[in-house]
Amino acid sequence: IPAQRTCWMLLSAALLNAAGRGAGPFDAVLIAAGIVVAIDPWAVGTAGFWLSYGAVTAIMLCAQGREGPGPRGGPAALPEPSPASPAGAVAVLLRPAALSLSSGMRAAAMSQWAATIGLAPMVVAFFSTLSLIGPAANALAIPWVSFLVTPIAVAAALAGPLSSSLCSLLLSLDLWLIELMIAVLQGLDSLPAASAAIARPDPWTLAAASIGAAVLVAPPGMPLRAAGVPCLLPLLFAPQRLPAPDALWITALDIGQGSSILVETREARLLYDAGPGQGGDRSAAARFLVPYLRSRGIERIDALVVSHLDTGHAGGTAAVVEQLKPRLLLTSFDARLLALPEGARRMLALERCESGRRLALGRMQLEMLHPSASAELRRDARHDAASCVIRIGTPAGSVLLAGDLPASADAALVAAAGKRLRATVLAVPQQGGRRAASSGLLEAVTPSHALLQVGYRNRHRHPHPDVLGRLARQGVQVLRTDRDGAVQVRLRPDRAPTILRQRQDSPPYWRLPVPADGERMAYGWLSDG
Repeated sequence: IPAQRTCWMLLSAALLNAAGRGAGPFDAVLIAAGIVVAIDPWAVGTAGFWLSYGAVTAIMLCAQGREGPGPRGGPAALPEPSPASPAGAVAVLLRPAALSLSSGMRAAAMSQWAATIGLAPMVVAFFSTLSLIGPAANALAIPWVSFLVTPIAVAAALAGPLSSSLCSLLLSLDLWLIELMIAVLQGLDSLPAASAAIARPDPWTLAAASIGAAVLVAPPGMPLRAAGVPCLLPLLFAPQRLPAPDALWITALDIGQGSSILVETREARLLYDAGPGQGGDRSAAARFLVPYLRSRGIERIDALVVSHLDTGHAGGTAAVVEQLKPRLLLTSFDARLLALPEGARRMLALERCESGRRLALGRMQLEMLHPSASAELRRDARHDAASCVIRIGTPAGSVLLAGDLPASADAALVAAAGKRLRATVLAVPQQGGRRAASSGLLEAVTPSHALLQVGYRNRHRHPHPDVLGRLARQGVQVLRTDRDGAVQVRLRPDRAPTILRQRQDSPPYWRLPVPADGERMAYGWLSDG
């Protein structure tokens, strides 16, 4: 979209000038936006559309009335040197360059101010985060690319027909410059205060912040400019959305075929499994879990449990450790098998999941029920029977998390744990495979609700009808991510569980029901405490 915007803006301005009408400051922007929307109406639903046109609009708005020299320290404010002395003669020669540099730096600072302030509401609305090192990163990257990377790339293109060796040399130099810039930017991004997670604002807060940002970047002479600050502040200090003090929330996000369940109280958060993925931004954790937590203003979790070394359960571990920085890592196998960076592993407190062990995490009481310390299956961390089975209990209710525990291990688990298996919510093992959650296990757990994290039309055809039949016979309410989208069970003492389903409570607009006269539509999902 930014490339389309540039193309259509230049074409619009050229056509208007050719027609003798001239292009007003915002005419080209509006025409370009109209053309992009006419070609692709869905573009208005993308972050790139709003950020691209928003940045240009903010910069142009800020530039109104600031063109040319003036008394604010612009080029005309530089003293006129006297050529009477040798130093004065040199100053006369250098004055045009000084004027150009001063004007360029002032314009760059103004553009950076306008883009940072003007886009702040949209950045928070789309990404629930605000970069604190963005201005510094742009101050480095923009001139680096403009004056080094781009000219060398153009020179390489021109040298190609003349000398392949010279072209190769220039491209190698350009690649080195790009890699150096990326390394510096990654270093800035790794700083502890590089960005801040900000809870997604409600419509009124977003509207007030947008007005405040527009007032702050408005041209000189704008009355009541200081009023923009109090309009913008509520956006930056939106409260985190947390459970009630006595509540337990259990959230299963729609991550496809895999497992990643967030269990949280007001003071602590535990993630059971990191979901599928191949590492980096391709993991379900980076694509779904991290944005979800940031939308609530949450930057880190307290504990991560990796049930066993299966890609659908452990694939996103690196992303979780890097972006959510858990304090505790709990596994049933040697944590070195996760191949985490040495620095990240040193920051974690490592605990082994072994039956009989207990841990406290705020109000949550963690009881490990499987595997045993002497189990031979520890030799193969990928084996389903190596799954770490944990029961998490609170005064509000409890949840049993069983990983991919196979049916062959159910009987032994029931015999060993007995009534300690009882839980309000059961995360069905093996994503609802045919033999998962045997009748014996269900009778021991006696859950009121069951979570099934399965991919839509997955190749395994999970959940199997046999599992659904066993759950139905036990009177268990089934929540499925392939059907319901992300689901959340909210438990509180002496109250019936509250169930939230993404596709029912916050459907896409084309599935919204038409409200009857006098009714109001309810919007939003997983937002109220």
